[in-house]
Amino acid sequence: MKKLFSWFSPKVSETKETEFSRFFREASSREKKRVYMRVIERASAEQRKVLEA
Repeated sequence: MKKLFSWFSPKVSETKETEFSRFFREASSREKKRVYMRVIERASAEQRKVLEA
């Protein structure tokens, strides 16, 4: 029975915090949106290069 309810208990993170994870947890929605847009723009540009080749 203990195993059945083990997923309810909080888990202790065994991984170290990174700047990447900290950004997604602490950045404002405006800052996240700005980063997402830059990533999307760069990915789109790379995809266009592949399609043109």
